[in-house]
Amino acid sequence: MAPRGVVAAAVTAVFALRLEQEGFAGAERLVPIVFFVIVGTVAIYGLVDRPLAIRLGIAERDPNGVVIVAAHPFARGLARALRDLDLPVLVVDTNPGLISDARIEGLRVYHGSVLSDQAGDELDLPGIGKIFAMTANDEINALSARHFVHLFGRENLFHLAQAKEPEEGSAELSAAVRARVLFGEDATYREMESRWEDGTEYKATPLTEQFRFADWRREYGDEALPLLTVSSSGVVKVATVDQPLDPKPGDTLLGFMKVE
Repeated sequence: MAPRGVVAAAVTAVFALRLEQEGFAGAERLVPIVFFVIVGTVAIYGLVDRPLAIRLGIAERDPNGVVIVAAHPFARGLARALRDLDLPVLVVDTNPGLISDARIEGLRVYHGSVLSDQAGDELDLPGIGKIFAMTANDEINALSARHFVHLFGRENLFHLAQAKEPEEGSAELSAAVRARVLFGEDATYREMESRWEDGTEYKATPLTEQFRFADWRREYGDEALPLLTVSSSGVVKVATVDQPLDPKPGDTLLGFMKVE
């Protein structure tokens, strides 16, 4: 299901030239015919592969699993929280020690860089439809998210907010590179790490008619950070800078807050 036409086009061009030299009628039509076949097969595969995969039951219509690029403690905490919500999670990191810790915690892992060509062939992505890039490096976060645009679409690419004061030698990221900013403009790596070390944790709360989002806010205060919601039908909505959450009764709200 991944058609390629480079070899066919190149070989046909050589054959067509030789056949023309030998005087074969119609040889000049070989190249345009082959290009028409290449374009046609790419178009057909592009239009029918996903609907066919869904009909055959080998792909999900709306995959809500998450690739988390980072295996440091607060990223693993989020991975465990998502797993407890029955969402597929894959943790990716280049640090063998952190990957070992994630594996011990029962998380599905990949040791390597998501930016490598090898990862594109080896990553196991059943049920995965989103990427959360949560490393300490803003540039790697942005590039990691954008690396998956062809698989997930821009609306499903997320990374932590860029540090207010970038480290020396780092570059300001252009709008073309940046994906959607996770959770809030203050949710930088340093801020999330600091709050995690201070005892902040992830907690899932079912919302009801008797306990709505406003009640959740009063219960946990303005410091509580709403991260995402999972609807009763399994639809995941992620809080971003440009699209804050609007949780409804029936949703499960995952927050990052201090719990007494």
